[in-house]
Amino acid sequence: MISSKDTLTIRHLLCYVFIFGSFFLVFTSGFTWIQTPGAKTYAEIGKSVTLRWNYKLNISQNETHHLSDVGFVKKGNTQTSLALKVKEDEFEYGPNDLSGKYEVHGKQNISLILKDVQESFDRTFCLKTKYKLNGLLQAEKSKCTKLCSFAYPLVDFSPKATLVNVTDLVNLYCNATGKPQPNIIWKKADDPSEVLAPSSSWFNLSVTGPSVQGLYMCIANNSFGTNNKTFFVEVQFKPKIQYISMDQIHPEGARVSLYCNASGNPIPNIAWEATGNTMTSGQGNATLKLANISKADTGEYNCTAKNILGMTSKKTRLTVQYRPVETTLTADPGTDVILGRKLVLNCTSSALPKANQFHFYRNGSFLKNVTDGLLSVDNITSTKSGEYKCIPSNTLGDGDPATVMINVLEPPVLSESLKNRTINESETLELRCKAKGNPLPVVTWTKNSKFLSHNDTYKKENTSRNDAGVYRCTANNSIGEPVYSEATVIVNYAPEVTINKSKQTVNETHSASLDCQASGKPAPRVQWFKENVSIGNESVTLLTNVTWKDAGKYVCKAYNLLGIKSATTELIVQYSPINTKLTTHTGEFKVAVNDTLILNCSAQAFPPANQFTFSSNKTTLQSSPKSTFIIKKPMLFPDEEYTCIPENIMGSGPPSSINISYLEQPSFRQQPETNITVNEAETIKLVCLVRGKPKPNVTWTRDGVYNVIGTGEEFIKNNTNSSDAGQYNCTASNGVGRILSASFSVEVNYKPINTRLSITGRRGITINESLTLNCSAQSNPPPHIFSFQVNGSKANHTPSESTFVIKKDRAFYDESYTCIATNLLGGGEKSDSLIITMLEPPTICTGPKNVTVNETEAITLKCQARGKPPPKITWTKGSSTDILSTNDTYSKARAETCDAGVYRCTASNGVKTPVSAQFSVTIKSFPLAPEILNIAKSIPSVEVHWEQPVTNCSLPITGYIARVKKKESQDEWTECEALHVRNYTWTCSFRDLQSSTTYTLQIIAKNRFGRGNPAEEDFETKDGGSASGSSDARTGGLSKKSYIIIGASVGGFFLLVIIILVGKRLKTKHGESSLQTPIELREPDEVPIDFTIKNEIQYGHDGPMSASQETLEIQEKEDGKPEEDRQDQNVKAEVQNGPDKQMTASKENLIVQETEKKEDGKPEEGREDQNVKSEIRNGPDKQMTASKEDLKVQETEAKEDGKPEEGRQDQNVKSEIRNDPDGQMTASKEDLKVQETEKNEDNDSGEDNLAM
Repeated sequence: MISSKDTLTIRHLLCYVFIFGSFFLVFTSGFTWIQTPGAKTYAEIGKSVTLRWNYKLNISQNETHHLSDVGFVKKGNTQTSLALKVKEDEFEYGPNDLSGKYEVHGKQNISLILKDVQESFDRTFCLKTKYKLNGLLQAEKSKCTKLCSFAYPLVDFSPKATLVNVTDLVNLYCNATGKPQPNIIWKKADDPSEVLAPSSSWFNLSVTGPSVQGLYMCIANNSFGTNNKTFFVEVQFKPKIQYISMDQIHPEGARVSLYCNASGNPIPNIAWEATGNTMTSGQGNATLKLANISKADTGEYNCTAKNILGMTSKKTRLTVQYRPVETTLTADPGTDVILGRKLVLNCTSSALPKANQFHFYRNGSFLKNVTDGLLSVDNITSTKSGEYKCIPSNTLGDGDPATVMINVLEPPVLSESLKNRTINESETLELRCKAKGNPLPVVTWTKNSKFLSHNDTYKKENTSRNDAGVYRCTANNSIGEPVYSEATVIVNYAPEVTINKSKQTVNETHSASLDCQASGKPAPRVQWFKENVSIGNESVTLLTNVTWKDAGKYVCKAYNLLGIKSATTELIVQYSPINTKLTTHTGEFKVAVNDTLILNCSAQAFPPANQFTFSSNKTTLQSSPKSTFIIKKPMLFPDEEYTCIPENIMGSGPPSSINISYLEQPSFRQQPETNITVNEAETIKLVCLVRGKPKPNVTWTRDGVYNVIGTGEEFIKNNTNSSDAGQYNCTASNGVGRILSASFSVEVNYKPINTRLSITGRRGITINESLTLNCSAQSNPPPHIFSFQVNGSKANHTPSESTFVIKKDRAFYDESYTCIATNLLGGGEKSDSLIITMLEPPTICTGPKNVTVNETEAITLKCQARGKPPPKITWTKGSSTDILSTNDTYSKARAETCDAGVYRCTASNGVKTPVSAQFSVTIKSFPLAPEILNIAKSIPSVEVHWEQPVTNCSLPITGYIARVKKKESQDEWTECEALHVRNYTWTCSFRDLQSSTTYTLQIIAKNRFGRGNPAEEDFETKDGGSASGSSDARTGGLSKKSYIIIGASVGGFFLLVIIILVGKRLKTKHGESSLQTPIELREPDEVPIDFTIKNEIQYGHDGPMSASQETLEIQEKEDGKPEEDRQDQNVKAEVQNGPDKQMTASKENLIVQETEKKEDGKPEEGREDQNVKSEIRNGPDKQMTASKEDLKVQETEAKEDGKPEEGRQDQNVKSEIRNDPDGQMTASKEDLKVQETEKNEDNDSGEDNLAM
């Protein structure tokens, strides 16, 4: 027996067992986290992120449990609740700073959706779940994650495309945003491996040359990604020709392309020029294409590259060659040759150099090469008739070909016999009969001895079986006997099919016969098909014990090599209904109260079913030909089963049954209250009571947006605020009938929020200017009291007005304004501060002054302005709107003449009208030296002509100083008055100069700042007051000393002749030998001449050019006859004419006069050689001759006293004569007349220097 003490011990033991068992159940219940966020979750700012927790609780069926989930956040040491689960899938949200920015969903799979993540979301989010087992013990589990927001880098400001020049320094700026703050580096796109500027928003780019040009990148990166912006830096530089075609030699008729490309920015304009004419142009590169070139295209071609920064050019040369032409080919004894005779062909051509090879071809096939142009063909046969061609060639290539047709007569011959043919009906029959002979034989076609046609080919289209037979072709050309050939033609045709019955009807289980007849050549095969499946290959096919599956169309197909023919018959099978099916018109097996449901009974049968019986729960409801039955119930009924049986003349079919359920659509049990008003922080309770079968599902939405905010017949919202006001909707549906809904209008009264202080325009005023502030706020009811504060103190203002007017009559410091709005519920939030600034229009306190600087010196202009905000300074020049600078100081390191003008500095800060000041900049520069054109001398004066120097942007020239004095003397200068002749040419005359004296001439230009550099030249006057020197207008004749020497020589010559004649007469008279007196015969002293003529004659390949000893004749002029007022005559005669026209240039066409040289080794500054260039161009095959009268070159007088001539330049007369190929070129005596250039005599012996 158990005592009470034992009983107590047993009870304690059972209690301990129960407690430990409960703990065992808790810790062995199998709680498992299936899915949790990581320790850290990264979320992009501005996007949504979902945090998911999922767990599993494994318990037996006898255990009871309860779960409750709560989500909370930790920010620092504080913990705030997000949501608490109150039902299976319903959470109650707690108040926190994330309200309205998240959602919580799920049962054991919990999802926290954070919307529009911001940097303020960075905190720890946790899920805590509690559960009970058997109502005894409670366990708790939790999992947390730390949310880290981030933003990808974004370059929000970068440079735009930049245009720079070489030597510029460009400062580039780039900015980027992101979290963490991005690091900025600079790279060039074509070399991304090189970092130009690490960790810097600024990049200083030094423009050293064109290689700096390219695409640059500003790259921003942080730990989450990279972003970049690109921009293009364009470098301007002078053009440089990178490539030009080399000198080229091409045959006549070729297609030539001359290439030229240049670098530069802006892209230079490339132009090809020849003989002063632009032939083609392009940007960056230009290709000059010459098609079918001729000898006339020989010459130099100039490529010029130009942009706004400069110009450069290069030349190349093209030489054109030509080949044999006018080729002829003759036949001996003629073009018609009798079979077996000899044929000789003779080929000639006109070529330079002479053709040295002749290539012979027969009918396009090569025969042989000969050197004399003769080709012999012995014992000619018919195979050697046809076209013979000769192509001559020389060292330049093949010339023009010549052809001749050779005809050999022969009797007819058939090259091949006819062959038997087999064709298909409707095809084309074509028989060919090839016959040879000369003249060509006539071919005749017959069929079964009946004439058909005359032709090499007999053709019959769309043949039929009647075209079969024997065909013969006969060839005859009246030379020899006719020849013929025969062939037999067989014609095949496609099958033809017939069926006795097109349709037959049988009952199922009976038999059916299918009969098909076919004909054709060759004999066709027959086969039966049903639905493309073969069922037999006999003409007659028998079907036994047919079923409904045998019904359908049967096809009989007959086919041979020519095709397939088919015919169709139909088999109809009668059978009782099968496959009975009972359906509804809606496709569903349910119907609402008072709605109609139509049952439809169908079955497969032939003939179709004509009787339908409907029953319910074994009770017949309807038996008729109708296949439909209508169901309509006024109230709810239990589910029912409906059955249908179809019938036709062959019997009844199988039954079909369905079950029908009855439903009720939703309706209100009590009409809801729809208009509700609450104050903020109170609770909203909305009720929607409904009924229906099945039970309706009730959902709540808001403001017309289908976003479910609650379920069930009640919707409760605690702690309301202004955002909870709006239209709420209750919707009830159960899938039966219409959806039931009701609308609730909820109005929330709240204090003013979002108070805002605003103005129209800028946040600043000037003295005596008014500015109106407007205070606004969001509240219900609207605010009716407004208060304004200035720098924290209450402003004097009428409370009922929402505006405040500011007006200042004196200067003031920046002021801070705020406002507060109040309604019936109390005062609201204070607005943000609005700073009002005093504004001051711009004024220029230190303006520019007129400045004058020397050329090449620096220009510095200063302009200082004040105002609030600080004004912006811009510099312009003249009427141009282009901005030169935006700094207070405008400077240029090296002044140029074109920098002179009126400059303007403008100050603006957006307050009232901008102000400006202007001034004048003068560049102090002096004129360039004029260009002396000629010095015309007469007795006793000298007339000088000069040309105005280039001025560009320089100051205008106000006058000239023309003066002379004896060379290397201390005499005073003698000046003369300058007279304006025309355009930019001036002149003046010096009189009473001493003869045989060297003078120095200076021409000096003046402007407002003074004199420029002089143009200086020396000249010498001769005896009698005539002048000689470096003038281009000279007087002819020899010096007195020259004429004395010539007179003495002529007198001595005549004396010698008299002595010889007297001696001969004495010898004849006395019969003795002549007295041999040693007398020295001397020619008259020759006038020393120093004359150089450069005669360049350029023409096509192999064109002869000859210049005889009479081509150049040097004439002398009489002494003492000056030529007054003569000017340089520089003549360039360019004569160009077309083919087949003759061209000459007479002696009046070109007169090239003397050019005066400097004496005593003094250089001539600013002077250039005067060249006379005569270019004569004519068409092909035209002659041009140069005889002794062609060129008359007058003597050049040598200098006296043996003084050396330094710095003198030869006078070159350049005659370039260009003509087309095959044209001879000469220059007649009238073509070029080059007059002598007089020179002073040298005391030493003179030398003739004549260069051609």
